[in-house]
Amino acid sequence: MKLEDKLFISTSCITGKNSYEEAFDFILNANIYNIEISGNHIYSNNDELVKLINNYKKKRTNFIFHNYFPVPKKELVMNLLSKNNEISEDSFEIINNALYIAEKTNTELYTFHPGYLRDAIINSKNEFQFFGTKLNINESIDLYKKKFSNFFQDSIFLKKNDSIILGIENLFPNSDGSNDSFMCSFEEIKKIFEIPSIKKLNIGILIDLGHLQISSNLLNFDKYKFLDNVIDFYGDRIYEVHISENDCVSDLHQRITNHSWQLDVLHMFKKTGHKNRSTVFTIESRNLSTEQIKCDYDLVLNRILKN
Repeated sequence: MKLEDKLFISTSCITGKNSYEEAFDFILNANIYNIEISGNHIYSNNDELVKLINNYKKKRTNFIFHNYFPVPKKELVMNLLSKNNEISEDSFEIINNALYIAEKTNTELYTFHPGYLRDAIINSKNEFQFFGTKLNINESIDLYKKKFSNFFQDSIFLKKNDSIILGIENLFPNSDGSNDSFMCSFEEIKKIFEIPSIKKLNIGILIDLGHLQISSNLLNFDKYKFLDNVIDFYGDRIYEVHISENDCVSDLHQRITNHSWQLDVLHMFKKTGHKNRSTVFTIESRNLSTEQIKCDYDLVLNRILKN
């Protein structure tokens, strides 16, 4: 993989809820051809998306997929740990649709959130509002051993195409210090990846450095030690790194700066990745102009090339 092919721009960088085509064109206008498709878009059905993505691939555009993609008809907070059957089925259906599209477009990487300890709705401030009884960590691990593992072991798309790789993203506590998210610490990552059935599956890790920044602050652990541990134990399973800034309390998806610690740790991922596929990096800041996207892309790319 060329170094230039290791850096992607997320479609979540763009203001508002756009069509997929509008988002792709916006990024291409910055002369960037590596795009991570995320979830801030208007609904399109699977076959429409397959056709659209394949048309853009003819323009030498590269794609990877992330979490709330493809956007479902009915809005929901995707939660793979939900004990509500409807929410659980709808959440896994998003993954099933993403795998279908990946198989039809020869897209190799799909990453997603591991789930939440409670279900949530999106409130008027466009924030998650959690409700109901909270799972504990042991209950969450049990669900991964059963429902989660079975889903991926039985996936027809993964059986047909073993080139599709999957990554689970580290999450972060609520800004008030309470925690409704799963996989915020290295200890929780280790519990997941020590499950025998997960070890056998082609599932790795997406390290979100912005999420890590919040978790290390609110849960009071050393973010550098976290990275050392994850790389030492699971370096060959680190498939992607997300980059965006915040205030160490809320996931603000702010622009990366030249003085960010996140740029200083990119060299740690120099030898990580899956078989012949190196770890890729994705800028996930939000509400950027074309000029800002290009500027931030060049900033991060120069640091990757430097390392």
